Amino acid sequence: MVGQAIHNNQLERQRLQEEKLLAARALRQAVARDLHDTLARSTTNMVLRAEQAKLRGVGDAGLGGDLDFIISAGGAVIRDLRSLMETLRRTDVDADLDALSELEGVSLAEVFRQQLEQLTEAGFQPRLLQDVSLDDMSPAVASELARSVIEAAANIAKHAAPGTACEFLIARDDDDVELVVVNRPGGRRVAQSNHFGLLGARERIGFLGGELTVSETPDSFVLQVRLPIGAQR
Repeated sequence: MVGQAIHNNQLERQRLQEEKLLAARALRQAVARDLHDTLARSTTNMVLRAEQAKLRGVGDAGLGGDLDFIISAGGAVIRDLRSLMETLRRTDVDADLDALSELEGVSLAEVFRQQLEQLTEAGFQPRLLQDVSLDDMSPAVASELARSVIEAAANIAKHAAPGTACEFLIARDDDDVELVVVNRPGGRRVAQSNHFGLLGARERIGFLGGELTVSETPDSFVLQVRLPIGAQR
């Protein structure tokens, strides 16, 4: 009886998770359609008109430079929109469910070790500040923290200036576990990121009843993840 009740509970959790994924996917697809019918189409038309104006010939060098800027900037916007629409239109529910659990059972301590080692090899100065055990969390919590650490390390490698310091802090209380990652760009100007990885992480963490927040200043980027310590998929 107890075993059957546990099994039924697991099936119900899986059903609810699938419903959440389907609902989120339907919303993302609707947003993708709206982007295609509005921003993407209008931006494409803008670039085409600028290219046509350039082909007709421009006597004013300043105007020619302005048209080049519009064409270049518009092209970049279109590429970003296409990437975003592709992300939003993902429909493979089974692949998403597999992705949710691919890191379950992984050693969070080993993920920290690998990511900090890679950052060090890339010329950064990472530090891990830890006042909790990394071995007694639920598989769901450990996997999401591992994903967040990997995503944060990737963002540091992409955007921060080598040689700068970065901190990974993990702490917990009776109810929640929290990960904080501080990345200091060191004054280097970097290309803006769409943070698609963080979008997916925010969705997955939300499904577990947690929260992911980011804050940016001219000289720092802070990622914070808070999860219920006993969260289960």
